[in-house]
Amino acid sequence: MADWVQIYVTPSPALLFLTNTIVQRRMSHEQPVFFYSLVIGALGPVSLLVVPPLRAKLGYKSSEPIPLSYPGEVVRQGANFLIARAGKLKGMMTHSVNG
Repeated sequence: MADWVQIYVTPSPALLFLTNTIVQRRMSHEQPVFFYSLVIGALGPVSLLVVPPLRAKLGYKSSEPIPLSYPGEVVRQGANFLIARAGKLKGMMTHSVNG
């Protein structure tokens, strides 16, 4: 009796793989939306590892990062923010962000 319990409590890895394959095949026919959504969801993390080297191999170059600030310096005066343009107009307050 102990051997019978051990067989069914701890199945072999081959039996687990075969059972999983049978369940996946049945799910792809009976409930294709769930099956293929799981397949597409599983491809997301895989694409993080595959796509960047593939893009580099094909010669794709990433664009420059978008600037995070307006060129020049931001000066705070009360409730308004004024931006001084870079270059020769640096001392003048030429553009008001708030209107």
